[in-house]
Amino acid sequence: MSNHDLDHHAPPSRRAKIIFAVLVGIVVLATVSSMATSIVLYLKSV
Repeated sequence: MSNHDLDHHAPPSRRAKIIFAVLVGIVVLATVSSMATSIVLYLKSV
């Protein structure tokens, strides 16, 4: 059973949860990367 078949038979609520989880993950990654960048710039300035 492929992943495409599982996604096709998934109910809309599950699909929405998956999309929401992906969006949250992207936001978290963006926040962490920006924090890491600011920390690196701060350490370089010191």
